[in-house]
Amino acid sequence: MPTRLVTYLTVGGLALIAGLAISFYWTPPGHKPTPKVELTQVIDHPLIDLAGSTRHLREWEGKVLLVNFWATWCAPCREEIPLIQQAREQYKDREFEVIGVAVDEEQSVKEYRNTMAIEYPLLLVQGDPIGLLSSFGDEQGVLPHSAILGRTGEILATHTGPLSSEQLEQLIYTHL
Repeated sequence: MPTRLVTYLTVGGLALIAGLAISFYWTPPGHKPTPKVELTQVIDHPLIDLAGSTRHLREWEGKVLLVNFWATWCAPCREEIPLIQQAREQYKDREFEVIGVAVDEEQSVKEYRNTMAIEYPLLLVQGDPIGLLSSFGDEQGVLPHSAILGRTGEILATHTGPLSSEQLEQLIYTHL
């Protein structure tokens, strides 16, 4: 075999092995492994609704939930809200609900809800927002962050950063 061909085959083989190794160890954005947290830590964490009452995600057991962490001061969060509202409307008859969890001030959230005519439940973080975000698989505390919870409250998937309409559709449809 000519030396040049052996060189090409060797380099190609090494590139193939490197590619397989990278694909095995690298998780693409939006397809993170399910965080290992206690189920009760997620669905029983106290949150506050805009009327001042304590709520828990357990109240929506039996439905697939899109839990979206956001803030009024977060531009990417504001940009994805119309997509999230549209998805809620599209899947509401399939035992699906959206819960917006705001890392923000109550008055700002109320004003923004009214401006955007947000129809899904909005809750406020009570206590440590970074710890709660971490429970939902967001170790850096980045907004927006979304998690899909199964019908019994288990975290099925997470996504950090703004969702495109295609990503949102895939995230929801895969888990309904």
